[in-house]
Amino acid sequence: MLLFVPFIGHAATSTDLVGKWIHTKYPSMRIEIEENDTNFILVKLDENRTEKYAAKFSDGMLTANSGPCSLSADIEKKTGNLMFGGQEYRRLKNGESFEYVNKGLPSGW
Repeated sequence: MLLFVPFIGHAATSTDLVGKWIHTKYPSMRIEIEENDTNFILVKLDENRTEKYAAKFSDGMLTANSGPCSLSADIEKKTGNLMFGGQEYRRLKNGESFEYVNKGLPSGW
């Protein structure tokens, strides 16, 4: 007999989302989430630009407004990674720099 036990996870809290995050595949893509009184500021950085979003936390999800559109950020229960705009980010590790350094192409290219 096969038993099915559903995975019961917790909804993300606002403190789960606050912090510095780096894209799992592209380290030049980074996100910083800060609390601002009862709201949040989500800053998305890449090599060429910085985008700032005002965001609100509700029901385990952070919703950032970008003009007429809104983007959601939440924590993937299995990995603990941040999902934002269809992209996956991991939390910054202890001692890891948040600054991106473009190392350029390998010599000989």
